[in-house]
Amino acid sequence: MQKFLISFFIIFRALIRPSNAAQKISLEIGTKKPNPTLDNFNRHLFKLNGGSKPKPHLPSPHTNSENFPVQISLALAETGLQVGLLSLLVAGLDFASDYLIEKYSTDKSDSLKILFRLVFWFSIVFGSGFTSVLPGNYSTKLQAINIDDPLQKNWYENLRKPFWNPPAIVFPLMWIPLKILQAFSLTLLGKSVNQSNNYVPLLLYLVHKSLGDTWNKVWFGRKQMKTGAAVIVLFWISLVASLFFFMEEEWRSFLLLLPTLPWVTVATTLCLRIWRLNYSNAVPK
Repeated sequence: MQKFLISFFIIFRALIRPSNAAQKISLEIGTKKPNPTLDNFNRHLFKLNGGSKPKPHLPSPHTNSENFPVQISLALAETGLQVGLLSLLVAGLDFASDYLIEKYSTDKSDSLKILFRLVFWFSIVFGSGFTSVLPGNYSTKLQAINIDDPLQKNWYENLRKPFWNPPAIVFPLMWIPLKILQAFSLTLLGKSVNQSNNYVPLLLYLVHKSLGDTWNKVWFGRKQMKTGAAVIVLFWISLVASLFFFMEEEWRSFLLLLPTLPWVTVATTLCLRIWRLNYSNAVPK
């Protein structure tokens, strides 16, 4: 296990710090072609300013002046509040399903209870973002229907990205089936947890889920790249911890959740690489 972790981090380090040739390709992807008219304008502006050099054009707005300790503390506090809210929601839905089945259903078998749990786990896996307590969360969700600039799409498109950046269509194609597997995994886990009263695996998954919602808000909503990079690392760690406890509790749930790990690893590596490419070049020296 120790050799596996060492090998993984060596590969991981190589991915976020590629060779000079790969970095050159990455910079070329995020750099626009020279504009002679703009260059002449900048030279003229240089003379008007009395020789003071104008600020260089940045490919996109960055928030490198973010107060990292404050922002990461705020993100973690808000994540904790969302975990608590999701925990209450899961407990409430579980109690409500048992109550309704016992009082109104003639079918007392486990199959109906499993169906109820499958429905509300689908709701939580796909709709947990609406329980986020992050400031401005709902306004960000409403921004998604803005046809002019949905979710600050232009901001992300203008960021410098590594040459291996997947096409945009890949992300929903990967996340949707993975979330479906997660819903089935949690349904099986819920049945096992109710028998063993070991709620640690479910709690770890809710932490993982809440960190994912926090990352979306911090990265796309606040455009805080450094804080987003830290949050997505915690997102990856929480998934690994969840997998370990899933394996201990219910091996079928573990197998259904396991395919999420490779994709989250890719997403984490991509986020860290984008941060490194843009963060170091955003502030003029």
